[in-house]
Amino acid sequence: MKKRYFILLFLIVIFFVSSSNFKFSKLPNTYPSMNVQYNGESFETSISGSVWGNEKGEEMSKGEDLLVLYKNTKPIEVKAGEVLKLNFSYAKKIDTLNILMAQKLDDTFVFNKIESPQNFDLITPNQKGEYIYTVHAIWDQKHGVTYFFKIAVD
Repeated sequence: MKKRYFILLFLIVIFFVSSSNFKFSKLPNTYPSMNVQYNGESFETSISGSVWGNEKGEEMSKGEDLLVLYKNTKPIEVKAGEVLKLNFSYAKKIDTLNILMAQKLDDTFVFNKIESPQNFDLITPNQKGEYIYTVHAIWDQKHGVTYFFKIAVD
């Protein structure tokens, strides 16, 4: 009798695990947005690339050239040494966060990798100038987004 219950329980578990509606980890169907908060104001960011698996297992990708984004993006006016807060519409289960900051010098960009911030807080540079940031957030192999924003340090 115990053997029958075990087999029945095993079949029920297999059914739920193989069911397309049952998921251990549910991520949003579309990629999350990210904004930058500074001095109580919220600033939208642009998407410079994404891979986001949807319910059907397909992947959506979108990308913009950094130079085009640089030219078309209005900078966030900031003071040196202040906090920028990165706010994700879905921050749960972010596995990796890679951040690059670049300063435009003449006609080139000088890139520096930023350490992954605690609590998604970034400190603005001490030197005046325009800076661009790319924030690459990775949830898993099929879910990652690269966000773009620009600041002007006064």
